[in-house]
Amino acid sequence: MPQPIDRLTPKERDALLMLRDGHDAKSIARALDLSVHTVNERVRSARLKLGVSSSREAARMVAADPAAAPPTAPHFIGDKDFGVDPSPVDPHAQAVPHPVAVGTARPYDQRKVIMMFLAAIMLTASVTYAVSQPKPAVAPHVVATTPVAGSQIQPGAVTISVTFDQPMRPDSYSFVQTSQGLYPHCAGRPSVSRDQRTFTMQCHVVAGARYAMGFNVGRFRNFVSAQGRIPATPMLLTFRTSP
Repeated sequence: MPQPIDRLTPKERDALLMLRDGHDAKSIARALDLSVHTVNERVRSARLKLGVSSSREAARMVAADPAAAPPTAPHFIGDKDFGVDPSPVDPHAQAVPHPVAVGTARPYDQRKVIMMFLAAIMLTASVTYAVSQPKPAVAPHVVATTPVAGSQIQPGAVTISVTFDQPMRPDSYSFVQTSQGLYPHCAGRPSVSRDQRTFTMQCHVVAGARYAMGFNVGRFRNFVSAQGRIPATPMLLTFRTSP
């Protein structure tokens, strides 16, 4: 005989799993591009099917089901769009004025004055060029992950982290679910290291599964540099769990 949890639709399961992971109705609606009313209707329908009065209790029942899959729609842990401007602003250098010849040279030192004038022009041009050159804007890159990409780890509690080659904005991040594999069950928001280069999440994985987690993948580009707010280069982390 079918169990109450088997009567849930995939969309109702997704809503309950995201609720379990710390989202509320508004953040679920933003992540799935739905209205808050639609999210509330899915949660209400799931409660009725499960025979419980609490949405949190329904979420715990789905999370405890070994066959429960992670949400099928892409979502990111950061609940707000930080308005990242992907185009860095180049600094503008002040123009260095050209020297002005003062007075009139006597006939016998005219050549010397011309040489000095040309030398001053060349020096001014070189200084102006050096000052006006903008510093190249370099997009942040992932330099390390835990687990290591492509590795096999033990099932259970796992710490997932991503480290960039430069300081990042601590309140802006995009851990993204993709179609490459399962998304780990992670709780809360990531913690950030003191140097603002490493973001860490506490998650849980099951045995004999293949997992995938994207960083700045697709339209979610909230991992940005601390200086210039330049979006990080996308990266996909995949790993497996032992049977």
